Amino acid sequence: MRVGIDAGALQTPGGVRRYLVSLLEAMRRVAPDLGFVLWGEETPGSFARLYREQLAIPNRARRGEVDLVHGPKNALALRRLSLPAVATVHDLLPLTQSHTETLAARAYWRMALAGVARNASQVIAVSRYSRDAFLFETDFAPERVVVVPHGCSPAFGPQPPERLAAAAARYGIERPYLLTVATRQPRKNHAAVLEAFARLVRRGYPGMLVLAGRAGWMWRSAARLAERLGISSRVRWTGFVAEEDLPALYAGADLFLYPSLAEGFGLPPLEAAACGVPVVASRAGGLLEVLEDAALWVDPASPAEIAQAADRLLADAPLAARLSAGGRRRAAGYTWEAAAQKTVEVYRRAVA
Repeated sequence: MRVGIDAGALQTPGGVRRYLVSLLEAMRRVAPDLGFVLWGEETPGSFARLYREQLAIPNRARRGEVDLVHGPKNALALRRLSLPAVATVHDLLPLTQSHTETLAARAYWRMALAGVARNASQVIAVSRYSRDAFLFETDFAPERVVVVPHGCSPAFGPQPPERLAAAAARYGIERPYLLTVATRQPRKNHAAVLEAFARLVRRGYPGMLVLAGRAGWMWRSAARLAERLGISSRVRWTGFVAEEDLPALYAGADLFLYPSLAEGFGLPPLEAAACGVPVVASRAGGLLEVLEDAALWVDPASPAEIAQAADRLLADAPLAARLSAGGRRRAAGYTWEAAAQKTVEVYRRAVA
């Protein structure tokens, strides 16, 4: 079987790129009989994405070079495809958390969702939460939506001191520090992280807050808030962090803070847990499902609760150690090989 994959996500740093890269590597290991044709690697950008999804890929599908189309980023063409298709639905947050997205983003997602509902033979959802959201928004047959969780790379784990020091030096970080890894956009709730950190500073926390991730929509508002709170000198905005540096950045942190307003899956807190770092996360979306008892759970709308949870972990070494050990056990249950095997099974059902 040859699978044509919309590879536009490979041009944009972030969770979907890492999903696609990791999944492809693992599928090549577990199913060497499959062939993959990557379409659109060279076309980043919003208009290029529309052209690729709505015109280029349907046209390529008609040429007979593949047996199946996979849209790995929540989208398929609106026009009828000539081949079986699979779509991966990571989340529907621009629709379910519409106040955190632009009007243009919401319109695009409505179109993308309609294309999936029209053309997908099978749908992969990365969590039960995402599956339920997709079924709520469409009349798609539930038996054709399969939950396939992400994996967690074995690269994420405790790191040697020299790697911790090298990563800290590369990004201008001084230990101790608290860490968040997320694109700077409203849904990731950096405002609550900053307000919680300001409380911790007033209570005597001596370290930095490291906010890693590329700038997204409305990113300047978080920087302005840090200034108003008087903590700018204690906040380090690293921008995008190379994947090879992430394990050391996670492992060097005192705590990982992730009070996102909602997540389809939540790969960063799982990776932090794999590195042995205690996690404070929001009771939102797929996070509870993924981490279960391997995190301290908070209301994302309450900076006071976030600060209280962080304070508790910083002061209670046995509790932090239990969360650290539990997080590593939990993360070990998520492998890209398992995700690849389940994805290949979905492919075979789609063409059957």
